[in-house]
Amino acid sequence: MGLALWAAGGSAASVAWGLAAAVTWGGSDFTGGLGARRGPALLLVTVGHSVTLLLLLGICFFSHLPYPHRAEFLAGAIGGLEGSLALAAFYRALAMGAMGLTAALTGLFTALVPVLYGFWSEGMPAPMALAGLLLGLLAIWLIAHSSSRGTPPAALWLGAISGVGFGVQLILFKVASSGGVVWAVTSARI
Repeated sequence: MGLALWAAGGSAASVAWGLAAAVTWGGSDFTGGLGARRGPALLLVTVGHSVTLLLLLGICFFSHLPYPHRAEFLAGAIGGLEGSLALAAFYRALAMGAMGLTAALTGLFTALVPVLYGFWSEGMPAPMALAGLLLGLLAIWLIAHSSSRGTPPAALWLGAISGVGFGVQLILFKVASSGGVVWAVTSARI
């Protein structure tokens, strides 16, 4: 269904792809948090990244995509390394419990870092972007205020650290993607 909507080129395709991304990312975060309760989070990330690396290399080579420039490849590789560490920290935080609060805090920092980078590199964002950021801050405060009892402080710290790591990763992927999105993600896995 999503492919049919995408082929049609309508806004329904954007909604379908957005929902598919939310379901797959949310599902992978949930299962990653559960998996980190049973085994080392870094091992979980390593196995997952290894499988996707093989798939991405196949796509790059069989599609004959042009190789990225060195700076783009390096930005993707650095983003992949620090993003993998951020993901391991995130899974560890989820394994400590308090998944909702930890995920919300991580999401806020993931959005905040690129916004601050945008302030520095491009100036003030649009009013809607500022309003969204303020709503996110308010939501985090409300969630933290109502459900922070029983949440281990280490989980919150790991959630914040992983959010900063994901935000930096997004900035590095923006730099890396000028040579092509697929190679940017592939260099991250390498």
